[in-house]
Amino acid sequence: MLEILNKYSSAKKNYFYTYFITKNILEKYCDLSYNVISKITILKNVELYKMLDFINEYTKFNLDFKISIVDEFSKIGIIEERALFKPISSDLYKKLLQIFSIKYKKGYTKESRDLYEQSKLSTIQKKSKYITKTIISYNKNSYLVNQEHFIKPTNSVLEIMCSLSDIIVDNEDDFKKFIDYLYKLFWENNVKNYAKNKELDFINNIRRYYYHDLEHGKNTDVKKKFKHVKDFYIESINKSIPKTAKDWQNIQEHIYDLLIEFLEKIEIK
Repeated sequence: MLEILNKYSSAKKNYFYTYFITKNILEKYCDLSYNVISKITILKNVELYKMLDFINEYTKFNLDFKISIVDEFSKIGIIEERALFKPISSDLYKKLLQIFSIKYKKGYTKESRDLYEQSKLSTIQKKSKYITKTIISYNKNSYLVNQEHFIKPTNSVLEIMCSLSDIIVDNEDDFKKFIDYLYKLFWENNVKNYAKNKELDFINNIRRYYYHDLEHGKNTDVKKKFKHVKDFYIESINKSIPKTAKDWQNIQEHIYDLLIEFLEKIEIK
């Protein structure tokens, strides 16, 4: 892992941006590794060693994915040595430990990898990475066919796409920021208006709910704006008011399912 840490903390230009947005992950990885290694030393626990081995692999895979995005953007000259947004706080290692704690509390014999693969964390991350990879692929194809990108590759888009797989929504404040990311990605930065259609109206409706004063206009229009959001929550979780982390994560996963469905219908022309 020292080799990996050195690679991402390198001053090389094409790694600087990725290091900046993964600084929080690297710091938490170091803290967690130190604590786990200390316990392994004291307890001589083989299972803890296996867990740390998976965490090393998980960290490398996560960071390599971000580097691949930066490399794609750097090919077209989009690279910026500063952060544009305040990232959504997401302690992925805390979530990993919550998953692994089941193994020890309930005496499960499953390996750490299997527990992760069967978790909501894994499901959400896989879908977010699929969306990111698809956008990159569409950008290449669209530029080849019509010399325009599918989604404009700006610095803000780079940061959003690098951060998306780290976002696991736990509460309404996280969800509000998450929707703003999706709005900037699919609404503000699409070049040929692929995304500005009824299939993705829910992104605009929800963002408007959180970032605009909805109580202006005719009474019927005001009610309609609130109803759009309520109906979407009911569609996602069968209730109009999300309350738990599980509720918010289910809404997040439903949104990803809708985005994947939308992307798979796109034809680059």
